[in-house]
Amino acid sequence: MLTQAEDIATSVTGSALQAALIEADEIKRRQPPYNRALRDRNRSLCYAAKDLSAVFSDPVSPFTVGPFPSERIPMALMDIRMAMEGGTLADRSDSVMGLSPEFVPDPKVLSEGVERFKATHVVDLTTGFLHQALMRIGRRLWEERQCALDESDDDASLSCDDAEDKEEEEWEWDPERVAGMMAGILVHAGQMIRRARWLCLLQEATIAWETERVSDLRHALVFEKGCPGEYRVLAQGQSVPVPPGCHRTWASRRHQFDLTTYDRLRVLTTELRRLVKEDRWVAIRTSPSVTLGEKRIARLLRWI
Repeated sequence: MLTQAEDIATSVTGSALQAALIEADEIKRRQPPYNRALRDRNRSLCYAAKDLSAVFSDPVSPFTVGPFPSERIPMALMDIRMAMEGGTLADRSDSVMGLSPEFVPDPKVLSEGVERFKATHVVDLTTGFLHQALMRIGRRLWEERQCALDESDDDASLSCDDAEDKEEEEWEWDPERVAGMMAGILVHAGQMIRRARWLCLLQEATIAWETERVSDLRHALVFEKGCPGEYRVLAQGQSVPVPPGCHRTWASRRHQFDLTTYDRLRVLTTELRRLVKEDRWVAIRTSPSVTLGEKRIARLLRWI
């Protein structure tokens, strides 16, 4: 990569967190070939209807679930909902449950897998509204997997950050794998929906954190409409500034999103994970009366 560099320029920032945010924006602006995860790659944000029955590009009623970074997962949710209602997916010639046509299971195997999924989750699927049942299944499965990771003391992450970049592997489909794929989609979708809410929260917030080697030196960075704005070093005992846009509605915040804002706040989330993992003091102020401390932030980050 360095052999292809024509020039190198440096910029001084107040912290590593700010440098990470600038890097994300520069990748969007310059579209370098080796930063695949943060390039546009023909991605576009979309929103799902509350009942998961449709997907649209703009957050207008009833499309209030999201944003999602691509159509793949919300379209897969639509397919699962259709299958649960008795719809036929086997005759489709286009993508099914987020799979490209050449990777879709044999129609018989697909139908048997759907029936196996229904049988496994029959209690949830016969309780309440269908879209709520699907999200309930995803949440329960996520909790079970999280508990399994905790018990095994594994460092594996349930993050959905890289899910869009995974290649479709060639393997032999069977009903059990189809049912497992459907369960995985619900787990992934639930996490992405929780993440969307979290990013809406960060869009109008002030992030404060301490320097690695000087514990009494604290930074504060104010976000407005998803963009980093005022930066300051907090004096001893000074409170975290109230974000000026904290009273903006959730509907207004959803309308402010574009792909650059989504990825910028996703990078911010990664940086917050790093600070929490390093046992740094960190705080997020979201309103005059609400400031999240490091313990609460750590608990929330486990869900997104």
